[in-house]
Amino acid sequence: MNASPEDAGAVRSGPWWTAAGIAIAAVLVYAGTLDAGYPLDDQIQVRNNVFIRSLAGAVDIFGRETWPGYVYRPPPTLTYALTFAIAGEDPWLYHLTSVLLHVAPSVLAYFCVRRVLDDRVAALAGLLFAVHPVHVEAVASIANRIELLVTVCGLSGLLAVLPSAGGRRWGPAEACARVAAGALLFLGALPSKESAVTLFLLLPVLVATRRDATLLDVGVRSPRFWRALVSDARFGIVALVLASAIWFFLRSRVLTRVLGDSVIAPIDNWLVTLGPLHRMLRAFALLGRYVAILFAPRGLSADCSSATRGMLRDLAAPESIAYLAVACAVLAMTLVGLRRSSRLWLFVGGWFFASFAITSNIALPIGVVFADRLSYLPSVAIFALLAWALLRLPSAPLRHVAATAVVALYASLSVAHGEIWHDNRTLFLYEVHTSPESAWGHAGLGNELLRAGAHAAARESFLETPRIHPTHMHAVHGIALIELAEGDEVEGRAWLARALEFDPGFAPSLDTLGFLELDAGRVDRGGELFVRSLKADGSGELFVRSLKADGSGELFVRSLKADGSGVQARVGLLAATLRRGNLARAAALRDELMALDASRGDVRLPSEELDRKQAAARLGAQDRTCADEPSGAWSERTAAA
Repeated sequence: MNASPEDAGAVRSGPWWTAAGIAIAAVLVYAGTLDAGYPLDDQIQVRNNVFIRSLAGAVDIFGRETWPGYVYRPPPTLTYALTFAIAGEDPWLYHLTSVLLHVAPSVLAYFCVRRVLDDRVAALAGLLFAVHPVHVEAVASIANRIELLVTVCGLSGLLAVLPSAGGRRWGPAEACARVAAGALLFLGALPSKESAVTLFLLLPVLVATRRDATLLDVGVRSPRFWRALVSDARFGIVALVLASAIWFFLRSRVLTRVLGDSVIAPIDNWLVTLGPLHRMLRAFALLGRYVAILFAPRGLSADCSSATRGMLRDLAAPESIAYLAVACAVLAMTLVGLRRSSRLWLFVGGWFFASFAITSNIALPIGVVFADRLSYLPSVAIFALLAWALLRLPSAPLRHVAATAVVALYASLSVAHGEIWHDNRTLFLYEVHTSPESAWGHAGLGNELLRAGAHAAARESFLETPRIHPTHMHAVHGIALIELAEGDEVEGRAWLARALEFDPGFAPSLDTLGFLELDAGRVDRGGELFVRSLKADGSGELFVRSLKADGSGELFVRSLKADGSGVQARVGLLAATLRRGNLARAAALRDELMALDASRGDVRLPSEELDRKQAAARLGAQDRTCADEPSGAWSERTAAA
């Protein structure tokens, strides 16, 4: 578009002042998340992550799979370890880091759009990116930092290898430096999340649509266009290939399979239950929903389960038809852009579809059917389109009022939505209200109520979950914990058995049963359950293969070396070893457990018991008062942990 004289005057301050304004807006809007706790996956990835407790083992992060799943994402884990070294478990610095990481993509989005469209559109697009509420999930949740890192490193790498404005040619030294910088930045994006491979598609989109290029003048159907595109993108391609080669090498040293062997649960992504054609059609329609919430952020959610609002099970429903129409409109816009060689339409459509190539569920089903956070990188294109549309209004005063109103509206919604992410209870209450048929929402709320001691309300939430999803073992396990806490061990065991019917390898239920068996004096049976828990956790194969008749000994220590996860099961093994009176081996196991996570109460308690028994042994006396805990104590500690 051509800016009017009064619009042009608004950008006289220069791009860096504009970038500073965008950065300030991003910080102000998300400052409210700094006092948040550890919502959702933050508990797993940060608070309970034993691999971030010491910088001494930081290098090892690049040599093991990312806990707790079969993926290789060391950069986010490294940022957690660095933060833990400074602030420990206090969440404020983790959240501050995420806010600052969001500042960088907001500014980078401005500079990327600026290479394609005019400065006014780019500035407004960057501001919209900075304040939009759809990004709350990516910023407020520490574990979703993967989206921020991919975008920071990916956009920085693209700008580093993009041909210079004005057609200035690089000398050999500058070309090598840019390729090296691009490769290093891409190497930061690729191990952060696998979807970063879409950078191979985003590079030609940005190269072809940059406003200082003449590629589109000859038309995309001309062989000259494709030869020029390859020529202009060659340094970026070299950087991406170098980064990918290093990434694949490192990844193959850790993961033995290109794809993990974990099964995608229908409760997480019901699209896996459909045939390829039906899955692709609904996934394509969901792209329309992403566009819809980027323009009008309605029904934002943190719940990725099949009951989240607008999941398009019925394609004949009015809302589904509307989403499908929006997706078709964006596709049509892209095709028209190809035919007419339109810079705007090609950038918007090409960037949107390319950045969703992995996470849209069209090519392959992924672990979630839909998530607000997945729109983080694709949103750059939609915000560019929205900014362009706002600045096409007929008069300058109207443009200023409209742009200000939209930015203010998005910012206020972001502040309000950020409050929902303050803690799990607030988050799950919101989810249950917005998505009443969400099994994960009810189960999560039940867990929070259980922790607060509200057993009646927790039971109600847990019982609502199997009504929606009958085989939801987390909710069934929660009911078992309530029964045990209220003293009904028979009913508690029955609910635990039911959870294990749904998933024989469900570690929380196996661990709880193991402690119950220890309390009952059946040490061998308890040890078997802890072994099953370790095996289900992916870390107990070595333990199982080396199992001896008495179920104790050096195999405990060896099992720890296989992997550091499954701390709860290992606490149970320590308890079993103590019950057998094998103090030397218990001490070796205790030392490794304390090295993994000395802050957990359920690690400190058996450690103190071991100290008492060692003291009694040194005195040569049997101290009956500290020989065994009263029945039920380990179960209570397990529930508290």
